[in-house]
Amino acid sequence: MKHRLYIYGPRAWEERFRDTEKEHKTIPATETIVSVVIPSLNTSGPLRNALWSWMSQEIVIKFEVIVVDMCSNDGTLKMIEDEFPSVCVVRDAPNGGHGAAVNLGAQRASWEWLHRES
Repeated sequence: MKHRLYIYGPRAWEERFRDTEKEHKTIPATETIVSVVIPSLNTSGPLRNALWSWMSQEIVIKFEVIVVDMCSNDGTLKMIEDEFPSVCVVRDAPNGGHGAAVNLGAQRASWEWLHRES
């Protein structure tokens, strides 16, 4: 599947699709689904904040979150398992850098719209 890559936060996604729905009548906001890909290497603190930001939103778009973990050893995987069980995790991904992790996450993504978290 080819993905359209856009960089927006949760609220901006909602606004983008609401505007698209009004202008073009092609992408209903209630049916739009975004795959959020987050590369991670020993980032349990910032990752927790990013996941809470996505999971606590009361937005009309549907989304999935995919964390690509590059062999973290700081408890990242346990934190995700304990606090965010609905997050999809690609475990022990080779550390090929940020771009490679995003590409690996995109391969696992279920939806056409792709959001990359830095």
